[in-house]
Amino acid sequence: MALPPDHKPTPADQRALAQQDVFMREADEALREDQLKDVLQKHGMLIGTALVALLLAFGGWLWWGERQDAKAGQAGEDYMVALDQHEAGRLAQGYGDLEPLTRDAPDGARAAAKLMQAGIALEQGNRAQAGKLFAEAAADDDAPKPYRDLATI
Repeated sequence: MALPPDHKPTPADQRALAQQDVFMREADEALREDQLKDVLQKHGMLIGTALVALLLAFGGWLWWGERQDAKAGQAGEDYMVALDQHEAGRLAQGYGDLEPLTRDAPDGARAAAKLMQAGIALEQGNRAQAGKLFAEAAADDDAPKPYRDLATI
């Protein structure tokens, strides 16, 4: 209801304006609800599939990260066991404990294990084996650069 600019609204006019405002809000809400229903009817399956795919991808990413952390933790424990063997003077046992790490461990742990094996080979007087292991560690492009540099030195 339009009122002239110089007109002071009466209580009846204010009620009419309030009712008109409530009606407009209800009509707008009903329109939005209808539009949402139309979108869900047309694209609901696609939206649902996309949501499920996103949830599965997120769950897979979390699982993979947890698995990588567990693998790195196990590699760290295995490395510490080999280090304990070395410190106890059981060089052959320590060298053997490092063998699985040089094949299956994450990149950094694999490089550290190979360098430790090379150090053990040097302590045992096997310079040829130590040189071979240092060269392998230096040539491993997946290993972190500090490990490759250390193997080169």
